Amino acid sequence: MSTLARMKRNYQGLRVAVGYSATRFSTPMGRLRNFWKFRAIRRLLARCEPLDRILDIPCGTGRFTSRLPSRSTIGVDVSFQMLREAERSARGQVAFVQGDVDDLPFRSGAFDCVLTIRFLRHLPRSERVKVLGRLREVSQGGMIFDFVHRSSWKALVGRVRSSLGFRVKARERLSCDEVAEELREAGLRPVAMLPCFQFWSEKWVVLAERG
Repeated sequence: MSTLARMKRNYQGLRVAVGYSATRFSTPMGRLRNFWKFRAIRRLLARCEPLDRILDIPCGTGRFTSRLPSRSTIGVDVSFQMLREAERSARGQVAFVQGDVDDLPFRSGAFDCVLTIRFLRHLPRSERVKVLGRLREVSQGGMIFDFVHRSSWKALVGRVRSSLGFRVKARERLSCDEVAEELREAGLRPVAMLPCFQFWSEKWVVLAERG
């Protein structure tokens, strides 16, 4: 089973959907990280104007979806339970559609920008490139996503802890050059890359366009 298939299966349950935001973004530090990330996203969105239609996929529980600056925003997720939570928080401001990145129900170039957060970095390289290529087809403008940077203060601390024998959570970390290479393979080109918080954050956001 592919990593993408496992992710689709793991995010289907009601318990996961209800607890998703509460366990990740409700603490003071979680809210602060959320603020930093959305601030970086907005900086990149400002370079994509005009923004009449934005696609947020997978939108999860909609933590960013209803805050996106467009006339028409569509949130897509494979999980019906996630979409129910998203609809409650959006209060009718956004259209939500249950859908699959493997079979998107949109025409080519349907959106001015595609946003995909906390998703691609969980996939292995080969699957990331394929998904980037699929999302490229439905965007006539930009694509914004995040990744974990190889060079950061947090990454350095992790390497030190690992060398001292402490258990450190394994995650794939990329350089900007590696991200740019994956984008080229998917028919895209990098426009801008920003850390969510200068000097500390290992999370970066990327704006890409069709190559």
